[in-house]
Amino acid sequence: MKVKIYTEKEFERQLRKLSKKYRSMLDDYDAFLTGLEQDPFQGTSLGKGVRKVRVVVQGSSLIIFTKKEIPLSLIY
Repeated sequence: MKVKIYTEKEFERQLRKLSKKYRSMLDDYDAFLTGLEQDPFQGTSLGKGVRKVRVVVQGSSLIIFTKKEIPLSLIY
């Protein structure tokens, strides 16, 4: 299945900031994107096409919300 992934500027800013604190963040994010391409319906459905996916980064957990054709959002 072909998946197109968009990110918001705020998401990219937060990702850069967190990658300074968590050195493995970018590798874990790349693994998340690969997994999302293989299975775009991973995580918990919140309704109306929104899904919550937990991503483990150096023992911490990040929550990324995904929605079909909507930019990724990040909550930590």
